[in-house]
Amino acid sequence: MFSGLTTGELNILNFHLTSGWYKQDAVYPALSEQWWETSWLLRDLHTAHMAHLAGPDCPDHGTVFEYQRSEGGQEFWGCPADGCKQGRWVS
Repeated sequence: MFSGLTTGELNILNFHLTSGWYKQDAVYPALSEQWWETSWLLRDLHTAHMAHLAGPDCPDHGTVFEYQRSEGGQEFWGCPADGCKQGRWVS
């Protein structure tokens, strides 16, 4: 069930669920919040997929970068180790 997805499959899944969120929000605003929680599942699947492809990112800890935060339309992916400042911005 959780085998690796291709980038194309992840994009299709993202577009499909996003479309559902907007439709749900227009018809039942109070219920739409639950659908947005699915976005974290998608982010986790994408992170696992990218980790499988890329391998370790942090030269200090040998860990794979994880999503940290968004600012100005860009995402910051950084090392999950406490106090580590390694990371990169992705648009």
